[in-house]
Amino acid sequence: MYEKRKKLENGKKSGKAAAYLLKAVSKICLLLAVLAGALSALPLFLGFQAYIIVSGSMEPAIAQGSVVYARYVEPEEIREGDIIVFYGGRNGDAVTTHRVMENRTAEREFITRGDANADNDMLPRPYESLIGRVELSVPFLGKVLSVLSGRTG
Repeated sequence: MYEKRKKLENGKKSGKAAAYLLKAVSKICLLLAVLAGALSALPLFLGFQAYIIVSGSMEPAIAQGSVVYARYVEPEEIREGDIIVFYGGRNGDAVTTHRVMENRTAEREFITRGDANADNDMLPRPYESLIGRVELSVPFLGKVLSVLSGRTG
């Protein structure tokens, strides 16, 4: 009888330990989700716009799956070597992040190129397409945010 009681008590203790561990893991996951949300939302209040990098055209400087934070500056303030976010693509609605190779102030346009690309972009980017200059890049955060904001998150 004593042995049965001992087994029951041990089973209860291991069940309590598993429940405690599950609670701790769930709290850590919740904390990480809140932290990721704060990292993505706080800069927005400071005037930044966040973009998830979906291609490898800026590697190794900005890895695919990173989040970049851009803030609008006057186009004349953009310097050669700055990384900018702009509207581009064939129909003008795609958002692209590339490095400025030349700022043609007289023509009011940028010559841009992705770091992983051998050649400059085919078309100059007019000043009106500028969204902002990249001020910060956070590797892997885009992957985390994609999971959290998707159906699996």
